[in-house]
Amino acid sequence: LSLNGKIMYVSNKVQDETDTVCAKDVPVNRTYNLAGCDTLSWIPYQGNGLTINAGCTFTTTGRNFVKIANVRNGDTLKIVKMSLGISEENPLDIISVEQFEKFRDLINTGETFYYNDENKVFYANENPDYVKIDPCGSNMFFRLTTDVDLSVENMDWVPIGNRPEGKNIFFNGHFNGAGHVVKGVRINRDDNWTGLFGLSYGTVKNLRVVDPKISGNGQSLGAVVGSNRGVIDHCSSEGGYVKGGFCVGGITGLSNGAPIAYCYNSTNVSGKNCIGGVIGQENGNGSVVRCFNFGMVNATDANSYAGGVAGQCASTIKYCYNTGAVSGYKYLGGVVGISTSTNFSSCYNAGLVYSINNSTKYVGAVASADNKSYFPKDCYYDRQISNLKSGIGYSEDVRDQSGVVVSKYTEEMLGVEFWNDGEWVLDTTERYDYASVATDIALISSS
Repeated sequence: LSLNGKIMYVSNKVQDETDTVCAKDVPVNRTYNLAGCDTLSWIPYQGNGLTINAGCTFTTTGRNFVKIANVRNGDTLKIVKMSLGISEENPLDIISVEQFEKFRDLINTGETFYYNDENKVFYANENPDYVKIDPCGSNMFFRLTTDVDLSVENMDWVPIGNRPEGKNIFFNGHFNGAGHVVKGVRINRDDNWTGLFGLSYGTVKNLRVVDPKISGNGQSLGAVVGSNRGVIDHCSSEGGYVKGGFCVGGITGLSNGAPIAYCYNSTNVSGKNCIGGVIGQENGNGSVVRCFNFGMVNATDANSYAGGVAGQCASTIKYCYNTGAVSGYKYLGGVVGISTSTNFSSCYNAGLVYSINNSTKYVGAVASADNKSYFPKDCYYDRQISNLKSGIGYSEDVRDQSGVVVSKYTEEMLGVEFWNDGEWVLDTTERYDYASVATDIALISSS
């Protein structure tokens, strides 16, 4: 029995074991007089999704339930609708492409909307029997239950969390992709905050974005999130391209004080400045941990920042690696284009780093930096593939040294000894089902 708009009532006589419990359509939150009834004393009952316990307490297996207090003859009986609430364990499911688009549209209105638990459909109009949703609420949990193919409609996607009619609308809830794919995001516009999600203060996790085609001259472009102030965890961007102006990344273009973890990119990324395979620019007080890039990264401005994992990073960056080619003019790095972080360690690069104008300053196989306090620690690079003689690009030549940056031959980096060097180990327990490299190395982690 569904209690969306329905409650249980008893026949107007003394109850015993032979009486029938019936369902009837009646409004909730109203008072009903059961004159003529003796004390209500229920026997335990279970069926049709409903459990009636002794003491007249009703519960259902769904999100909503009703509770009825014990009353005596002549008393009024108040039927109160209550809710199990929205939580990570009880999220609102998004079951189709149509509902995914409707979810986006309603979030972007900035107005309260509603969700019917029975048919898993979002509604703009108020209904007391539906779940009420605050579009900017931090306690809103959503879960994708199916793959979504946006390429079929070949439409210009409007990001979730946007600037409709000049408003700053952002996503502040929790979105769990549950390992599902969103395929074929198509965006061609010059707006800022461009991606599947535009501006997010919430959580986006367990999501694969496949074959994105995103382009424009704005800033903060990423396949998953354009501008991130929240959490991005276990997400990927696979194939396709992201092309933009400033702060462009495969996963997110710009991140401010936010954690990004267990993400990888194989999308080609290009733009003017602050270009990275995973993240374009990280402004500080956040982290980039256990992320990696396979895609090509290219920056077109003369004094631009471009890196395999991050174009610029001022936050913690650890256990990340790159195998994609990085190109630009200046401030280039296989892992980070320019480091402004004092906590940069345990990363490696096995991708080509190429300066278009053959610059020798601020071009490093691992990173460039304009201050020695921002040099990485315990990092490595493949000297044959990277095509560079130094792991750190600086205003003067910097020799590789143990504990800072060390070069290896390709054969060395593919060997077990490399992973046992320092504090690194080959991780065989934590890996992505949809990401691997030729040597079956999936992630690196602290021993």
